[in-house]
Amino acid sequence: MFLVPLATECEDGKSMEVVDYYPAFISLIISCVLSLAALIVYKNRRLQMKICVIAMIVFLLTFVLSSYVAAARSCNVGFGAVIPLLSAVLVFLARNSINKDEKLVRSADRLR
Repeated sequence: MFLVPLATECEDGKSMEVVDYYPAFISLIISCVLSLAALIVYKNRRLQMKICVIAMIVFLLTFVLSSYVAAARSCNVGFGAVIPLLSAVLVFLARNSINKDEKLVRSADRLR
């Protein structure tokens, strides 16, 4: 994510890296920390789902922000700008699985 350019073929002939645009860099750091926090709090599934939702929002904002900046600088959107969107989809799938686990545990508690 940090090694792949956000945008390629800009007006000045350079590619735009994540570290060149600080708001995208900071939001990527925050979203990575949130994703790691979701892994750490595996015993508290409700908190884990909330963290996943926040991480999805930050990933989507990062995608929108990097795409907007690439368009404003007349650049082609690179693969690095699409990675946060893919990460948001994966976090969404993880949240759905966590929700299924929570429902399974609740149904097992009812049987006791």
